[in-house]
Amino acid sequence: MASNTFQDSDLKVTIAPNPASEFIAIQTPMAENDMDVYLINELGQIVKTSKILQGSTLSIIETDTVYNGIYFVKVTDGKNDKTVKVIINK
Repeated sequence: MASNTFQDSDLKVTIAPNPASEFIAIQTPMAENDMDVYLINELGQIVKTSKILQGSTLSIIETDTVYNGIYFVKVTDGKNDKTVKVIINK
């Protein structure tokens, strides 16, 4: 299982595992503001949402209700955002 760590301006995001089977963990340093997390399919449709609340560092997206395939996880704090490709393979 691999993880991806990305830092773009002020937004650092770690997403693991990739490929995912049961869940996707999205980790950031201590959030100064609430962050929105979106799981987006290849058609650009948001299929799951989550939040990383101010003062937290982690969000989990369960993948039990989505099909196998390529998805994108988008994390935004309102000023910065980062989008990462993930593979779901159950």
